[in-house]
Amino acid sequence: MRGKAFYNLMKMKWEGDHDFDVQPWQVEDLRALSDEELFNRLGQYDIILTPESVLLYAEKCDGPEELTDCLLLDSKNEKLQAQVYLLAFEAWRRFCPKKQTLSIFCDELDHLIEQFDDGELEDVDPLYNQLLELCKILDQNVDQGVDAKEISKLLESICAHDIETFTYEFIAGLIDAEQRTMASMLLGAFYPYAEDKRWFDFLRVRLLAESDEIEGKIMLDRLFVELQEEPDIDLGFEMLRLLSQLDERSAFQVLLDNVGSWLQIEDDFQQLLSAVRDYFCALDLEQEEEAVDKMLEERADIDPDTKFFPTDLGLKKLKEIVTINQQAQF
Repeated sequence: MRGKAFYNLMKMKWEGDHDFDVQPWQVEDLRALSDEELFNRLGQYDIILTPESVLLYAEKCDGPEELTDCLLLDSKNEKLQAQVYLLAFEAWRRFCPKKQTLSIFCDELDHLIEQFDDGELEDVDPLYNQLLELCKILDQNVDQGVDAKEISKLLESICAHDIETFTYEFIAGLIDAEQRTMASMLLGAFYPYAEDKRWFDFLRVRLLAESDEIEGKIMLDRLFVELQEEPDIDLGFEMLRLLSQLDERSAFQVLLDNVGSWLQIEDDFQQLLSAVRDYFCALDLEQEEEAVDKMLEERADIDPDTKFFPTDLGLKKLKEIVTINQQAQF
């Protein structure tokens, strides 16, 4: 993590835990300063700037990082460098919109994600467009011969958020909101840069399940095989819920057996219980749903991090409930 992203991450951690050791200047929201306040802050370091002079510097500098070097010349004071850098970064962001750098772009992306996570972004279009624009930037670099994996590493270092995880969750939210066209466009644009493509294949299955049932089933079967070859318990839980919605009862039981063998801690088992409860709920099987609810209540006081053993009687009982229900259907 480097540059502005480092301080964005520090601010995120501090906002989540005010006991996190920071200095006020490291986590201050400089976007909230007026132009006059911003230039006065720079003046405290004997740096005199105006909107016009920032533009003149921008003609010679490639970005806020180089601008900071120009303003401080050969200063070796690391704290001073960091304080001036944050102010210079904000000045560049405001007054040089036509000379956007990758660090400025990613800072805006971090800002939009932060607003979205805090529920302050009433219109998701700016964030959606920023993510699409990011994909275009990545495409341009690949077209110029840059390896996609190297681009992903760079992205990790200049964005405070985990862009892949957020993009997955954002697309999933679009699908939930029936914004299927938007979801499909962003999924197609980001897919080449996803490190674990199985999660994004899962989103494709969700999109295809309604529009192309046959192709969706083929992709689901392929993903099912990949998951068995390389287990991912969280993806397993998501697939169980999808199989519930699709009423794929046989596949659900097979995957349930697989996921049951991947459980490591009590929290894993309780998530599995929740997935099975959702399954019975989707099928309107109230008696079975109540039985699983009771199991969850009985285990409510167990420490979620307690090691879970495959011999646990709860797992055996859960499988029996599902098996009996399956047999009753035939």
